[in-house]
Amino acid sequence: MKVLITGATGFVGSHTAKAIKTAGHQIRLLVRSESKAKAVLSNLGVEADEIIVGDITDKDAVKRAVEGCDAVIHAAAMVATADKYADLVWETNVGGTKNVIGSSLDAGIKRIIFVSSVSAIFDVHADVLDENSPVSTAQNPYGRSKIACENYVRELQDQGAPIVITYPTGVVGPDDPALSEPHFGIKMFVGQFTFTSSTGMQFVNVADVAKAHVAILERFTGADRFMLGGYYYSWEELLCIVQKVTGRKMWYVHIPGNLLRIMGKCADVVARIVDAEFPMTAEGMSYASQWVYADSSKAEEDLGLIFTDKEETLAQVIRWMYENDYLSAKKVGKLAH
Repeated sequence: MKVLITGATGFVGSHTAKAIKTAGHQIRLLVRSESKAKAVLSNLGVEADEIIVGDITDKDAVKRAVEGCDAVIHAAAMVATADKYADLVWETNVGGTKNVIGSSLDAGIKRIIFVSSVSAIFDVHADVLDENSPVSTAQNPYGRSKIACENYVRELQDQGAPIVITYPTGVVGPDDPALSEPHFGIKMFVGQFTFTSSTGMQFVNVADVAKAHVAILERFTGADRFMLGGYYYSWEELLCIVQKVTGRKMWYVHIPGNLLRIMGKCADVVARIVDAEFPMTAEGMSYASQWVYADSSKAEEDLGLIFTDKEETLAQVIRWMYENDYLSAKKVGKLAH
């Protein structure tokens, strides 16, 4: 099977490319930088069969990229929350998704995976999140773009288009080409400011997301949706596991959930005033203090997906952060040895 992958210089896209290649399929990448793509995949020990240089918003480049492929995985997205990036985020995410998915359908491709996010269906008032959860709402440009993409793809599914949507939660694991938001949060938690609050967070190992994508390609045609939630960690459990895998005794403070959310809203106001991006956002603090459990039972049953042990996942992340100078030996304890 020849598989086109967009977003292969990113975290999920690169690990998905590795898993597909390892499973014996050919991978073709559509990327803006050939040298970056080669470097990212080389770090994972794999090489692309073909690389096409182009942007997902370029119709001619996308048309060339999908030609002759048996499947497409669209994992590319621009992540930026500042208002100054609003137009570019919309053009890249919404325009790019319509271009890639539309061109794939025009080419008659029968296996298409759209990598969405749990943020597209997140609702603090829900009892549980799963594949049938309705599309959410959002305040920042990135969130609005993801929701528009979600609505577009679901409409195509309703019309019978052979698209499978996946919803990863907080994707973590080693070999992140850039420090993604969940990793930034873990780095802060382990290395700088340890706290507990209400509810908790849900993390999924990037290797499990990649395995799910391979299973979907090899087992499914037609329209479907899968939650890839991994494991839920209450803040207290997260603290206990980090202390266990590092062998450290960590001091922490408890911050009420409503205070976290106020801090996030204040950060958003300041970010708009100075026209910049802050690591703390109202949306992020809502997730951190009002998390709703994401149920992956369908993926476990239909895909045979077994999630990596939650302690092992955190140990992998912290060890990788130490090896790449994000955390000091003192902070990672016995994982440095």
